Amino acid sequence: MNILLLGGSNAGLRDGWAAHFQRLASEHHVQNSFLGAVGSLFGLVRLLKMRQERAPLPDLIIYEYTLNDILLFNAGSLRAEILADTLHAVTNFCAQSNIRLLFLCLEPLYASRPSVVGGASRVRRRYARVAKTHAMTPCIWLCDALDAEATSDSYRDSNHLAVDVSECVAAFVLAIVRDRPIAVPRS
Repeated sequence: MNILLLGGSNAGLRDGWAAHFQRLASEHHVQNSFLGAVGSLFGLVRLLKMRQERAPLPDLIIYEYTLNDILLFNAGSLRAEILADTLHAVTNFCAQSNIRLLFLCLEPLYASRPSVVGGASRVRRRYARVAKTHAMTPCIWLCDALDAEATSDSYRDSNHLAVDVSECVAAFVLAIVRDRPIAVPRS
């Protein structure tokens, strides 16, 4: 299977979840197309560019921008309506192209702090609502991969996962890819 990873800096760390995923998923062709400090709108632009260039399309996209979307939302650089429109456009792109889509939803360390929690919960709700609306495989949340809430030990800094947590996330995502049918979103 051809798998495309679209995400922020956690997908780009040389010992991050994507690097571990590529190593573990040796039976698949995995392309990592990350860019740090950007949100889901950049992921949509990457997909539209693939279409424009008539590039080969993957069988599955693992889309990991939730953490950056939370940071952008809390900084006032992203509105909930823009996020929703972007996620619907991504799912429609995948539906029209018959590409399976999985949202990997990481969060910053301080997502539960009062100054961040409002934005974090609004972003979480948008992702979950879009996945449900388009009959997708449910979002993969960091707490699902860890089977517990993240703690400060789960991070190397406020936005980047620790190496052992990255390994755990990669193994969890790969288990879902191997064991569950990942849905093509409904348009």
